[in-house]
Amino acid sequence: MITDPNKACRCNTVVTSKTGCESSINKSNCISLCNLVVPQDSNIFPCGTTGTIDLTGKVTLPSDSTGSPIYSIAYHSDNLKNVSVVNKIISFTSDYSDGKDFKSAKIVYKVKDGIYEENGTIIIVFKQVGNPYSCNDNEKYNPCTGACDSLGSDLEITSDGTSSYLDSGLTFE
Repeated sequence: MITDPNKACRCNTVVTSKTGCESSINKSNCISLCNLVVPQDSNIFPCGTTGTIDLTGKVTLPSDSTGSPIYSIAYHSDNLKNVSVVNKIISFTSDYSDGKDFKSAKIVYKVKDGIYEENGTIIIVFKQVGNPYSCNDNEKYNPCTGACDSLGSDLEITSDGTSSYLDSGLTFE
């Protein structure tokens, strides 16, 4: 299922290009772009949801634009994969695994036009399955299923009477 969070993207900060703009009296010679927030109600879950973000209308090019700006991905958090930008459309797939953040993800995109360039940040707030705060002390929240999984034990007892503690590698007979 492809989820399109574009309806819910909000430009929360306008960033003006610093490269070439510091001494410019006319700020129309700068790149202006949006830092975006994709909220939870966009239905982007932390495990395997594919989404797109359309940058059309979210970037203003300088008045002396080359007419051929280059869009690229400068960074993305490790809980995303297949992050790319083609024709101003950023595509991604959420990729939670144990130890990664299941609450939000980050993409930094770059727009370069001649001597001007600027980065914009996109924060994707993942929608949660279930309640991540409902698990007991001996359980761990599973963001992919919403279940509280048992933490289990590192102690293993075999049928031949031996036992071992898995973390230390000690074996008792």
